[in-house]
Amino acid sequence: MMKSVGAGDDLLQRARLALYDGSDLPSDLRPTVSQSWMRSRLASVRPDRIDLPYLPVDGAGDRLLRAATPVLERFAEQLNGTGVSIVLADPEARVIGRWSGDEAALSHMSAVSIDVGFLLNEDVAGTNGIGTVLEDLTPLVIHGAEHYAEPLRDLVCVGVPIHNPITRRLVGVLDLACPTALANGLLLPTALSLSTQIESELASHMSRRETAVFAEFMARCRETSVPVIALSEQFMLTNAAAANILDATDQALFWDQAAEAFGDGHAVTRQFRLGSGAEVLARCNPIRVGKISVGALIEVAHPESGSTPRRRVIAVGGTSSPRSHAAIDMYRRVADPAMATAKRIRVEGEAGAGKLALIGHLTSAATDDGPLTILRCASTPTQGADVWMAGLASRVANPTGTLVIRNFELLPSDLAEAVVDLLDAASDPPRTVMTVTSSADGVTTPATDKFGGAVIRVPALRERREDIPDIVHETLRQPGSGGNRVGQRAMAALVGYRWPGNLRQLRAVVTAAGDVAGEAAIELEHLPEEFRAGSLRRRPLGRLQELERDAIAQALRHSNGNKIQTAKALGLSRSTLYRRLRYFGLDEDRAVL
Repeated sequence: MMKSVGAGDDLLQRARLALYDGSDLPSDLRPTVSQSWMRSRLASVRPDRIDLPYLPVDGAGDRLLRAATPVLERFAEQLNGTGVSIVLADPEARVIGRWSGDEAALSHMSAVSIDVGFLLNEDVAGTNGIGTVLEDLTPLVIHGAEHYAEPLRDLVCVGVPIHNPITRRLVGVLDLACPTALANGLLLPTALSLSTQIESELASHMSRRETAVFAEFMARCRETSVPVIALSEQFMLTNAAAANILDATDQALFWDQAAEAFGDGHAVTRQFRLGSGAEVLARCNPIRVGKISVGALIEVAHPESGSTPRRRVIAVGGTSSPRSHAAIDMYRRVADPAMATAKRIRVEGEAGAGKLALIGHLTSAATDDGPLTILRCASTPTQGADVWMAGLASRVANPTGTLVIRNFELLPSDLAEAVVDLLDAASDPPRTVMTVTSSADGVTTPATDKFGGAVIRVPALRERREDIPDIVHETLRQPGSGGNRVGQRAMAALVGYRWPGNLRQLRAVVTAAGDVAGEAAIELEHLPEEFRAGSLRRRPLGRLQELERDAIAQALRHSNGNKIQTAKALGLSRSTLYRRLRYFGLDEDRAVL
């Protein structure tokens, strides 16, 4: 248990002088205090005064407040004459409730702005019993002069985090404060006892939705020994069988599957390859309260085939290269086997979605072992249309193998028409595959429609998120890669991102993250801000929210992480910026001011 005595007066005086002249803090200063003071100094907090931002509560923390109020009101009735005040704050360090046995104690708290609606995060209040607890996520005692700001130095504050009893997610902080002269060693055990009581109240106040998800999970676990996962918008529960087979990176896949079930309200079945390499079939059923989907129950089983697809080697453009499991799976999902021998195929998809990879599988499955020729329509301006058409005509005259015309949409309309006419006029043209890079709405041109033949649409990466872990691991296994592992939160961020650049963007980001991580596992902090943004959220952001998030991330980069400059550039107050950073998950690295 923590000691109830603070640092010596002489030590704190030396530390205070070092703080004011910018020199190193004494090495024997309590590490919790030393680290908090350094964070406060870097955040440009004024040590001589306290100036807290105000943010209306507007229902924030209502659930915590309802559970805590009866516990804290009963305790406050015993506080008359003790000088002890009780402060309850939400995860944003915003005060949502206060209690005490006498008005004098509350008035003293009000004098230093410790009142409902005021924010006490370290970035604005310095070291204190609420903001510092949120930084360290552990019970803390802050003694008098250990507070960073002078107006708080006549108080002893004991802060204890409060967690959701099921998910263990942080839901708030309880702080007991009293004048230093009245403090004793009972404050910490008392605060711990109160937090336990509040967590028990939270359990008894579980919403009907949470209760439904929990009950469905428990009922199914009693009936089966297969791996079972239950998810709500707030938490994930697994039985022992699921915990034994799931890698940390696998959870992101199930969150994505559950999100689809939440939105559509019907069962969703998917086949996944887990981080261990095992193939599993996951059936996700929505859990409903009335007509509303409040969660999802996932049961995991091995596919009936019981086999894992083997890695194949195919020839593309005269070279042999191993094809990824993800590419094979995608090919099987979108291409009918008969297409391998079709004479004309149109492959559509966004830039970087993997159109050429799919064509590689088409050619490997074809019975014609002739040459594979790839003509790039982007080269016509430099070659000249006549030279380019002559090369095409020469290849059309050779009926063996496969002719690939890349980026057909880049050709001028008259030249595109001429290509189609040339193919139509040939008595025995080679099998021809045309790629079209489409926008998100899939618009095509008259010439592409005239080309005819079978049409294969390659889905964008955001439409096949189950492939992302495979692609990430395959990228990291490439020659020259460090072979990094990927942490759970980092993988969740990668799976949750929209990937406008598709595979090329994913591989570039993963490669860069591996370089930054070195020999260590790739964690959230190794990814750029825009990829970290979705990691703490389970539902995808709306388009306007994405634009806001990206604007904040860009402003942070331009200011080299300086939050004050970022707030000014965006026209936001500091407190508003802090809230948006946390909301979008952009504050993981505590950017330096």
